[in-house]
Amino acid sequence: MAFAAGHLRLPIGAMRLSRVLERTLRDGSMVTVSRVWEVAFAEQGRGARVSGVQMEAKVDAPASLAALARIEEERSTAQMWPILLSEDGRIAAAGDSKSAADINAALEEAERMIARKPMPGNAQDVRMEYLRTVAEAGGSLLEEMPPDLFFPIGTDSRVERELNLPGGISGNFVATYEARASAAGWLDSARREVSTSVEGSVQRAVEIWRLDSA
Repeated sequence: MAFAAGHLRLPIGAMRLSRVLERTLRDGSMVTVSRVWEVAFAEQGRGARVSGVQMEAKVDAPASLAALARIEEERSTAQMWPILLSEDGRIAAAGDSKSAADINAALEEAERMIARKPMPGNAQDVRMEYLRTVAEAGGSLLEEMPPDLFFPIGTDSRVERELNLPGGISGNFVATYEARASAAGWLDSARREVSTSVEGSVQRAVEIWRLDSA
């Protein structure tokens, strides 16, 4: 069921918002962080207010990262709520709102860091350090919710950039986003992927969001 808030058609009652984030590590192993929130929509001004409470958190990680996994599972996400939506359904503000990540600026800063910092003598170590630095910069894109997360506009995006790395080393950065709305107009599923490659070595992060009836 739904009710109208301005131009938005909002769900009635509790909904289930889930996020699964998978990251590959330097050694090829993977960390998966899964979270589930119970969320509710309410009219606020010409837009809407989304409140949420975390119901589940699970981290799958290599045994060597067990302590960090426990910390991540126990981390509160209360600071991200409430989330305010504009009249067209885009995220206008969040509890721990940050400015939207400027991915070009982040990658340029990563390139400057690489140019400034001393690098290991071993060629493979150099490539892996380049990969780590750029992957961390690209990962800042995932610290922000997609602006149209709750009410997808149906426009997929792709950002691709060749990396300017010292020593003739080649690199590439790709970020993609696609989201689909349910028949009612709100989120069905959304997927973001951020991939960084340096000389054949790749680090990838994939994020999947879903909104279902509770």
